[in-house]
Amino acid sequence: MVSCHRRFAEYGYANASTKLVAQKAKVAEGNIFAKFKNKAGLLDAILQPVMTQIVPKIFSHFVTTNAADVDDDLENLIRPLVEERISFLMANAKVLKLLFSELAYSQARRDQLAQVIPAAQVARMTTVFATLKQRGILVDWPDTQIYQVLWSMVGGAAVNYLFFSAKAGFQAHCR
Repeated sequence: MVSCHRRFAEYGYANASTKLVAQKAKVAEGNIFAKFKNKAGLLDAILQPVMTQIVPKIFSHFVTTNAADVDDDLENLIRPLVEERISFLMANAKVLKLLFSELAYSQARRDQLAQVIPAAQVARMTTVFATLKQRGILVDWPDTQIYQVLWSMVGGAAVNYLFFSAKAGFQAHCR
């Protein structure tokens, strides 16, 4: 699995053949097909734990966020959110690169992602947003628009890190 994960991250799912994966893992290609029905099954074996275990952890900060702890400049909400995500991104760059790539091309993967985001976390953020809007700390936009802005900022930084920029200095640049 490690070899497969590395090949998919290095070459992209579409460009990494099972033959290449088998050669790098020093196993017969037939062994891959014996365990996984096809290349898509291999990809599922890599991404399933990411989608069901890792993605929900990304959102765990939202459950513990308390609007009363947010000061007037939102730093108590935004800083831990961004710092935790940057650390997580750097530690899991290869598998997240693969996931981001698949999300770009696969509606089924996007639908799966939407299903694993815990409803409790979304409900908690709805409450936090409402409180912050009432206090005049957060702009009075629909929550979906606020999520779009947050996703754009965090997602943009993640895509830049995973696909375009040199890794050195990334964490310092994002602070």
